[in-house]
Amino acid sequence: MVDLGRLFQNDEISREVDPQWSEDELLNNDGLYGLSKVADQLNLDKRKIREFARDEEKAGIDIYSEYGLKKIEGSQWKILMRNFKQAYKDFKYRFSINEVKENIQRIPKGVTRKDFFGLRGYYKLKDVIKQGFLPFEHREVIAYLNRLEDPRAVAGAWKGPKEWYVDFEVFIINLHKHFTR
Repeated sequence: MVDLGRLFQNDEISREVDPQWSEDELLNNDGLYGLSKVADQLNLDKRKIREFARDEEKAGIDIYSEYGLKKIEGSQWKILMRNFKQAYKDFKYRFSINEVKENIQRIPKGVTRKDFFGLRGYYKLKDVIKQGFLPFEHREVIAYLNRLEDPRAVAGAWKGPKEWYVDFEVFIINLHKHFTR
């Protein structure tokens, strides 16, 4: 008779990521987690991780035992924390998103032109453009940024997983220099 209890180990039980957990707390909580939730919590690019996992699998690597990554039904990916935490330092170096979520600010509603140009810090590019104080459309600025080899160093702008962000002062100065030549 098969001992069914041995088929799934205790640390292979599906669990939820607590948004209050620190990086260490998450990595030290055994279980099976959704890749999306773990990547968001650890500021990792989930798309690049999935691409990496597919490439490794094609190369014959057992990504579940090596990295704790497993594609479940449909497009769902899971992370087995006991294996993932061993590879995390490399993942953090290779797949980290260049954004610090706590530093991204919101532009105050009803901001005046004077207050707008007095802003400092990090903002979403689309929010900066939509204020209407710059003579450019969102698509024009994106096209310009995409032509730059290192938009963060040159223009104070960088692409996160879904959208562009800007270091306001550096970005505005660069836009002015570039578009007024």
